[in-house]
Amino acid sequence: MKAKILFTSLIMILISNVMAQELVNDIVQINYNKKNAQKAMILSGIFPGAGQFYGDKSSWTTYLFPVLEIGFWAGMIYYKNAGNSKEEDFKDYADEHYNRAYYEEVRDDLVGVYNDDYDYGAANNPVFYGYYDDEHGEGLFRLDEKNSQHYYEDIGKYNKYIFGWEDWYAIYASDEEGNYMEPQWSWVDPSAEHKLWNGMIAPNNPNDPDYIANQSNYDNNKGFYTSYRAIYIDMRNESKDLHKVSRNFNFALAANHIIAALDAIRVTKKRNLQYISSNHINIQLLPTLVNNEVTPRLIISKRF
Repeated sequence: MKAKILFTSLIMILISNVMAQELVNDIVQINYNKKNAQKAMILSGIFPGAGQFYGDKSSWTTYLFPVLEIGFWAGMIYYKNAGNSKEEDFKDYADEHYNRAYYEEVRDDLVGVYNDDYDYGAANNPVFYGYYDDEHGEGLFRLDEKNSQHYYEDIGKYNKYIFGWEDWYAIYASDEEGNYMEPQWSWVDPSAEHKLWNGMIAPNNPNDPDYIANQSNYDNNKGFYTSYRAIYIDMRNESKDLHKVSRNFNFALAANHIIAALDAIRVTKKRNLQYISSNHINIQLLPTLVNNEVTPRLIISKRF
């Protein structure tokens, strides 16, 4: 009799284990909503922090990435506007201190002197050996007729456009009354077929205030210098630096999206694992002795 009861109990325990496993699966399926890591990644890729909020809003990175996003946007906009403002400043400065008529007048004088010894081609597109160059020393007079971006770059970058700056013209191409006076060109070899402009011999107006205040700079650079252009170049560089910082914030924004998307996967997977391990449901069918008889009993437990 006891053997029969024991055998029956064992059969019931085996059956209960199978039933318990099915019951566990049903309970977990009903009560556990598994988070999708791919969905979390997409959400944070669009807006950093959204995927973390979906996966586990208690994660500290849920709030870190949005703060970084706002900060990077603010930095990018601020420095972009500052760079644009400084760009308008250097353009206004050039419009005030660079004179196309001065440039053309001095240019024609230089080309005319050179043309006495060399047939350089079409008069409307002259080529001259105006200054030393790493390759051949040639330069083309092609200053844009309109105040384009190319124009604002050239007047600060190339020596062949230096003549239009007001201080250069006042010092080297005019007398003290402001009347035009042929510049004192310096040539490497005046007797050579191809004259090479080597700078200026001396200023025509050494009493100009800009020359007196910066005499060493003008003299040491042999006329390839203007304080107005030096100021202009500094303003352009400042604008470039501000735009560069703005672009760095733009790169930081892109990085924030990528890192947030990857972190959203980590947060979601971690949350899924923690949920399963911390909410395990245990179901057992065990034989118990009641009134001197072995009776199976179903025990369901959950760890909180």
